[in-house]
Amino acid sequence: MLDKNRNALVTIAGTGESGFQGDGGNARLALLRKPEGLAVKPGLEVGADNVGRELYFADFVNQRIRKLVRGTNEWTIYTVAGSGVMGDDPLCDSGCLALEASLWNPRSLAFASNQDLYFVDSGSHKIRRLTTSLGDPRANPNATISTFLGNSDWTAENGMWQAFRGVAKVMLPGHFESPNADLHLRALYALTIDKYDRLWTIDSDSNRIFMAPLVNRTLVWLVDDFGNFLARLVASKFKDNST
Repeated sequence: MLDKNRNALVTIAGTGESGFQGDGGNARLALLRKPEGLAVKPGLEVGADNVGRELYFADFVNQRIRKLVRGTNEWTIYTVAGSGVMGDDPLCDSGCLALEASLWNPRSLAFASNQDLYFVDSGSHKIRRLTTSLGDPRANPNATISTFLGNSDWTAENGMWQAFRGVAKVMLPGHFESPNADLHLRALYALTIDKYDRLWTIDSDSNRIFMAPLVNRTLVWLVDDFGNFLARLVASKFKDNST
């Protein structure tokens, strides 16, 4: 983190050694294992020197989501999701206890305006939702993880990945909408959520970008520049023929 008062970068978590330890203690003494992603929890009352600030990150190899809480003198680290066991438990698709969930290489993460945390669970080819608005899962057993987007039931035919099945509506080549649960994702690495609570993610192996509104949680849209090009091309042809 950049300390503006000293114009210097300051380590707030991790010793530089690989491992897992430190929950409930000084974050600078904690062990991490290939941390990825970083998200600032919105809607908190933050005092001077960032007291009260909460940062969330994916502890990739430890198969956990952890958070850093700024106190008066130091940052404290906690695990908020993940048991440390790697896997894809189907029971978590509809909701399971956050600290008992099996994760599979969690990566990028982002908050919605209601403080729910969405993250890429790359090994299971899914985007998960952590309900953090209920409070710290360590103190609130009702905090859950569920699947927001993706289905791990994907196959290969003739050496080509079948990334999408159950497509609901084809609009233009490369443009379609599909039910969230029917979407089969291949290689998720990053996501972001915009100010309108729309989640955007990249499926790099299928060369596609998706958008899913968090308000209407039933459909996901594909975004594709080639389809936009076709739409502009067709519109231009109509314009040319009208003269």
